[in-house]
Amino acid sequence: MPCARSAVLLASVAAGTASAQLRFPAQNVDIIQPPVSAVEGALEDNDDFRLWRSRTGHTLAAAVEVDILGDGFASPVPAPLPPEGVIPAGTVVDVIEIHFDSVGTARVNRRADMAFEREILGVIYTDARLDATDATLGHPSTVYPFGLQYRGMIVDNEGNDQLAVGLGPNRPVLNFTIISEVEVQLDMIRLLVEPEPQPCSPADLAPPFGVISQADVNEFVNLFFANDPQVAAFAAPFNVVSQADVNAFVDLFFAGCGE
Repeated sequence: MPCARSAVLLASVAAGTASAQLRFPAQNVDIIQPPVSAVEGALEDNDDFRLWRSRTGHTLAAAVEVDILGDGFASPVPAPLPPEGVIPAGTVVDVIEIHFDSVGTARVNRRADMAFEREILGVIYTDARLDATDATLGHPSTVYPFGLQYRGMIVDNEGNDQLAVGLGPNRPVLNFTIISEVEVQLDMIRLLVEPEPQPCSPADLAPPFGVISQADVNEFVNLFFANDPQVAAFAAPFNVVSQADVNAFVDLFFAGCGE
């Protein structure tokens, strides 16, 4: 074996209501902006997993092969491998990336629990499929470890990476745990998830997005009394917060979404 690594991804579904936000309760998960570089050595840390959103509301221009698709279960060989599949072109997704790289050649065992409130549509964890989707699903400004052997996970029964994922009927809330024992190479996982709702109207100012609600009124009032330029943009004169902005907001509010 080229390196002694193991990573276990255990997923269990909990009933819940989807919200506009993802939840990451783990203390050893560092949520960051897309990094300049995700190559080996660029984000070394023996404690924390790095997590970032590389794409938001991204429409797949072509079908994407994933290592785990939809409902399924995977565990180490000789048990059944994950149900591979294809997410069709035209699907709108958010892309979440999880990254762990121990300092130098340190061998580290880390565990993280993360809860997502959007449905996970597919998981990519193999080297080849990570390489194949860097340009289309990775962040345009991030340099990825393209071609690096063992950049992903190795699902086998030889002491390398182990992977188990269970997706059930109560999605979209998904809880999963990663245990990573890493030496030399990093581990990356790319998740394609159901996109967060986007504002459906200029009057849709606050979560839950995609619906006009009292929360939007409250947010407008807060912005109005703060003389926020976002309010001044509702109506001319656009550099001044005025009654005209209130009237424009009210018209948009009662018009609802899609107007």
